Amino acid sequence: MSLVCNAREGFLTPSPGVELHYVDIGPREGRPLIFIHGLTANTAFYGPLLHALARPWRVIGLDLRGHGLSSKPEGGYTLPRLSEDIRALAEHLDITSYVLVGHCLGAIISLYHAAREPDAVEALVAVELPSPVMRPSLNHLSCWTCVALARGLSALGSPGREAIFLMALASLMPEGAGRTLRRWLSSNIVQDGRTGLRWAFSWHAVAEIMRGLLGLDVSGLLKAVRCPVLLVRGSRGLFWASDAEEMASLLPEARLITVQKAGHIIFTVALGPLSGAIRRFLEDTLG
Repeated sequence: MSLVCNAREGFLTPSPGVELHYVDIGPREGRPLIFIHGLTANTAFYGPLLHALARPWRVIGLDLRGHGLSSKPEGGYTLPRLSEDIRALAEHLDITSYVLVGHCLGAIISLYHAAREPDAVEALVAVELPSPVMRPSLNHLSCWTCVALARGLSALGSPGREAIFLMALASLMPEGAGRTLRRWLSSNIVQDGRTGLRWAFSWHAVAEIMRGLLGLDVSGLLKAVRCPVLLVRGSRGLFWASDAEEMASLLPEARLITVQKAGHIIFTVALGPLSGAIRRFLEDTLG
């Protein structure tokens, strides 16, 4: 399944019966950057971005529990547990300090982890924080909608028919959106035996993660973050300008950039601008 070429790969065991998969790109002696993917995604999906950030950085991409090649346990899908998985990854690799880069759900987890581990996180890049979840007025509606959708889709079993439909849909979409959907499918449809197919993520995990985001205290979370933060939004994405500006004002040291003509999955249409902005921020902040 892996689309992350020329990467070292491994597994760690943060708790009994749970294995988490990670990829490790770039020089081992490079400054560590841990990448946290979005909901229903995995490190394979973000391969081009991970490689664009590598050298001189050592880029480590973690498959969250319930996603990719990591275990799909029944529980452990809360923000505290997901944050502890990042700490377990750092301890496994003998890393004491690092930069975090997260997209969508990964950005929320990264902010939460930075608030809990201020001595470990040197800087943070939060890409396309989802405004519907981050807004108190819309949080319950968006989370419960995702929970209901995930539960419904989990009952469908094999993704074979859905994959055929979605591939046909991708051919009718604008080039950028179609390319994104095809990439998502290629990283998430796994051959199971000779004829069967399965999703690379667990719909149960998706539902439980969204349940765990109900009532998220965004302002309290942001006020607890002490490291420099880069907030990145696409002009056509899910991180709305007014929310981005308010969040930047709550952080002690924050920058905000908007990538024009980009949607939620920015790297598929603007890899150069996105990776360049992240590199400049880290160079300016950390030297």
